Amino acid sequence: MTGDEDTRWFRADVRGLRPGHFATTSSSYVHVTSNFDVARAFAVERGNCAVYEVELGGYIDVDLDYPPQSGAGCKKCDWATIIRVVEEEVDWLLEDAWKFMSRYHLWGTSHPCTTTTGTPPHRQKCAQSAAALTSFASLAGTRCRKSSGN
Repeated sequence: MTGDEDTRWFRADVRGLRPGHFATTSSSYVHVTSNFDVARAFAVERGNCAVYEVELGGYIDVDLDYPPQSGAGCKKCDWATIIRVVEEEVDWLLEDAWKFMSRYHLWGTSHPCTTTTGTPPHRQKCAQSAAALTSFASLAGTRCRKSSGN
């Protein structure tokens, strides 16, 4: 991958990971971005996440959910190893994350799967139930913060 050798890669992932840990994933790939603010927006959207700098491993390819022309700098790989914790607690409103990501046409209202409530579609499938969309949309205005029990 020409030019990627000097690129810093970031990932929003569960809090508590440390250097040497593997990034967590519930899919067959680990998704990463070279855009720090994109990683911050994902951390807020997912909730209870931190932003990490990671080293990519295994098969690496363009993340077609976020193609290069979007400007979001997203790739996918087989695994990623945490290099360092960049931001343990992202203090950004979910609404602000949505606005930021709309510049990349990832969560914007112009996406054909976006609901009339403006729910960001990037992590949703077109066939997702209305109940799930309503639940996700209800998070608007919340902050990604540590619980008081930590």
